[in-house]
Formats: sequence, C-alpha cells, structure tokens
Amino acid sequence: MVEVTLNTTDYPQLNSEEVFGLLPNWVRQYNVGLTEEETLKDHLDTAYGFGLYEFDGEILEDGTYRSPYEEDEDIKWIGKMNTLDGILYFYKYSIVGIPTQSGYFLTRMD
Repeated sequence: MVEVTLNTTDYPQLNSEEVFGLLPNWVRQYNVGLTEEETLKDHLDTAYGFGLYEFDGEILEDGTYRSPYEEDEDIKWIGKMNTLDGILYFYKYSIVGIPTQSGYFLTRMD
C-alpha cells in the first residue's frame, strides 16, 4: 500500500493522513489500477467531481510550492505520496501538486 509521508519537521502537529480526507485513497486506487483513467490527474478530476481549476505557481526541487506573487511566502509540503506518475504533494490551504508528464498541475481540492 502506498503511504503518505508526513512532513513533521515543518509541521510537528501532524499525526495522521486523515487531514487529507479521501485524496490518499483516490491516489491508492489509481496506483493499484482500480481506475479507468490514463493519468492520476484525470482520475482525481473524476473522483473529485467538481472540476479541477489550475492555478499558477511552481513546485521546487525539494517539493516547496512557490506562488507567482512575490508577496506570498513559499509553502512547504505537508504530505507527499509516490504515485505511478511521480510525487504528489499536499500543501496548506488544500493546495495539491499533481504530477503530470509536463510538470505539476496545481489545484485546490477540499
């Protein structure tokens, strides 16, 4: 089973993947082939059911999210999961970095 790695260094209060709701289970479904979609992004879009809105920013090599706005602070990842498509990152404010062939698709899933 694919586990969530929690970033307890930057967020010592974290003690359970439950803070991510259903998202880890949806990632696991994709990883074990229980889905019909070809990509993790497509599977999460279907499972979520509300549509995924893409927004700007980037994920740095260490997994930190950087907003395109200078006044925004960088955000360390709260959790991450290895997937068939790469590493998926969870951030504060329900931000999710979904790995794709062309980089990361950044969205909110709450």
